[in-house]
Amino acid sequence: MAEIDHSIDLTTTLKTDQQMQGDVQSVQSFFKIAQEAFNEKRYRLAIIYLRKIIQIDNTYASAFKMLARIFQIRHNYKKAAEILRQGVEINYRDADLHYQLGHTYYL
Repeated sequence: MAEIDHSIDLTTTLKTDQQMQGDVQSVQSFFKIAQEAFNEKRYRLAIIYLRKIIQIDNTYASAFKMLARIFQIRHNYKKAAEILRQGVEINYRDADLHYQLGHTYYL
């Protein structure tokens, strides 16, 4: 029976500190853009940036909340609930996500 190589090439699997710092800065920059777009009711642009944030850092609860809020405004409560459920699964201890999910079910 052949042995399985369990070694990991750390150069390709781990992000460098510089990359992680860049991700944090990107998330913060993207969220600022998304907030501005949201405030200006440019929801399509906000959605684009919020989805980018979630791709980079799926623990960023504020992105889930704002994205769900956009779908609530558009009266797409099913999609809003789906987004909030994803947020709750990842950020189970975030009470506001739970509240927003319950509120969405109420709508």
